Amino acid sequence: MDQELTMMMERVNRHTEELARIKRALIAMSQGKTFTEAFDEELYLEGTKRDAKPANKFMKQIIIHIFKLKYGNDTLTRRKLSEEIKLFREEIDNITDRDTEDPDVNVLCLVEKNISLAYRRAFNEFERILDADPKSYHVSSMNSMPKECPWTFDEIMDMEIDVLLRHLPYL
Repeated sequence: MDQELTMMMERVNRHTEELARIKRALIAMSQGKTFTEAFDEELYLEGTKRDAKPANKFMKQIIIHIFKLKYGNDTLTRRKLSEEIKLFREEIDNITDRDTEDPDVNVLCLVEKNISLAYRRAFNEFERILDADPKSYHVSSMNSMPKECPWTFDEIMDMEIDVLLRHLPYL
């Protein structure tokens, strides 16, 4: 019974999302677009958002790793964290085609636009990490940490890790 209810709720959610897309397309029609054109545009935007989600998650992980590198006590994990940052950067490049002649500009712009959100999420996650294992990090208070992301998207993607670390205060 629970599985059946879950399946029905998923169907309702899909239909609700579909009806919202159709409604936005109808609004676009009232502004002079054809239904097909408006609906195709809506589906394209939805796909762009979906494609950007993994890149946003990788960006959050990069920022968490930068925090761990800056404030972590374990020097043995530094190399592993740096290697993972390189892999996350490659994943973002693969998702956005940033390193090609024909990047996915829409996904790339969305990921760049969400850098502040990725930073806030990474900040909150790092606070949870500190609470769970305070002895592994030399942080007396998160109050001195920048509340806004101190880097741009391009800086996170292109700068040497040591340069990125200099943007954070010693705590």
